[in-house]
Amino acid sequence: MKIDDILFDDKKYLNEITRRIYYAETDAGGIVYYGNLCKYIEIGCAEWFRKYTISLSEITKKYNLFFVMKEANLIYDKPVFYDEEITIRTNVNKMKYYSIQFRTEILVNGEMRYHGQNKMVSVDIRTKRPTKIPDDVLLALITSENLSE
Repeated sequence: MKIDDILFDDKKYLNEITRRIYYAETDAGGIVYYGNLCKYIEIGCAEWFRKYTISLSEITKKYNLFFVMKEANLIYDKPVFYDEEITIRTNVNKMKYYSIQFRTEILVNGEMRYHGQNKMVSVDIRTKRPTKIPDDVLLALITSENLSE
């Protein structure tokens, strides 16, 4: 299978989940601690994999690999507060043999509070070195529409 920087439509592989913010995720002022943004990225990516391929735990068991976050670009638009309900919107932007680039948005009542991109790389569980994403995981994402571009 040939893959060279496949780009995806913004809405084609979109996943959304909703969750509430708890005190443990905030600072003393009730604002979400910035370090938790990476946690929300991970939640979004994990649920994205579950929806469009198989769960990350199944990928680890079946292929002896795991995905690590190689890069994260976090843009802070507005604060998120204790007890607000957030929507974590995740979609894939680009895919290569060894990596998948995601876009994540955090919204409250439809208002953008945070957005960013991250790149996840597949790593062999034994050698801890990058490894090719398995063909059947890639095939779950590649459609004739993508291949014809």
